[in-house]
Amino acid sequence: MKRLLSAVCTAGFSLAAPLAILSCAGRDTPTDSTPHSPPTITTASQPNGTVGEAYSQTLAATGGDGSYSWAVSSGSLPAGLSLSASGAITGTPTTAGTASLVVQVTSAGLSATKSLSITIEAAIPPLTITTSRWARRHRAGLPICGGGLDSASSTPVKGMGPVSWLSAM
Repeated sequence: MKRLLSAVCTAGFSLAAPLAILSCAGRDTPTDSTPHSPPTITTASQPNGTVGEAYSQTLAATGGDGSYSWAVSSGSLPAGLSLSASGAITGTPTTAGTASLVVQVTSAGLSATKSLSITIEAAIPPLTITTSRWARRHRAGLPICGGGLDSASSTPVKGMGPVSWLSAM
């Protein structure tokens, strides 16, 4: 890639040349006039998160001079999450819901924005199965469909087959 450097000398004339540094007796400093395209945010969407579980995603962009500075320009991230200047969204969400925000990236003095949303889902409590009713029915001689479990040991009772559980969540 060619870079165009230019200088203006105090004598009133200017010079420009590819890959050349021109000096006028050390009094003027050449300036970098390489044109940069504006940055473009390439992140399409953010994945869902879950309350109480670590969240870590990084925003992406192209264009500019390759160095990016990120910020939330409007709206807000879900509670418990933050955006670093390098574009990392990290933290542990504390509240379920959907947050809408606009992120801004700046590079080479140019900026771009994009609307995003992040949905945080409620944590699913662990499934607890209580089998004492089934064990009582088996000890009383009543039929149990699909086998029975002893609530004290959680093992099959008196030759009954294993029980398979299926969650319909």
